[in-house]
Amino acid sequence: MRATIRCFTIWTYIPQIIIASIIKSAGWGSIIYAAAIAGVNQSLYEAASIDGANRFEQMIHITLPGIAPTILVLLLLNIANLLSNSFEQFYIFQHSANLSTTRVLATYMFDLGFSRRSYSTATALSLFEGLIALVLLLSANTIAKKFAGRGIF
Repeated sequence: MRATIRCFTIWTYIPQIIIASIIKSAGWGSIIYAAAIAGVNQSLYEAASIDGANRFEQMIHITLPGIAPTILVLLLLNIANLLSNSFEQFYIFQHSANLSTTRVLATYMFDLGFSRRSYSTATALSLFEGLIALVLLLSANTIAKKFAGRGIF
C-alpha cells in the first residue's frame, strides 16, 4: 500500500511543479521577449518580404539573430538560478506523503535552520549553493563568450 501511495504522489506532484513553473515564468518571459522583438529594426522585415522571404524565414534570419543577446542573458541568468529552484514552490506542495520526493536543497536548508535549529549547517549549505551558482554562471559566461562572442560581463 505504501509503494502505491508513493508512486501516485510522484506522478501527481511532478506535473504540478512543472505546470506551476511554466505559469510562473511565462508572464515575465513574454514581456522581456516582446520588448526584445519590438527593438528589432522593422526595415529588415520589409526588405526580407520584398526579397520573397516568408514569415518563417524572417523569424529564423531576422528575429532570432535580433533577440539573440536577450536569449543569451536570460539563459545565463537561469543557469545561475539553477540550484535555487524556488523554495516556496516546493514548500507549498510538500506534505508527509511526498516528503521524500519534494525534498530539494532549499527545503532541506529550511528544515535544518528552522526546525532542527542547525544554523551553521544551513548557512554552510547556503554558501555552498551560492558558490556552485557562481561557478555555473562564470562557466556558462565563458562558454557564451567563446561560441557567441558575447556574455553578461
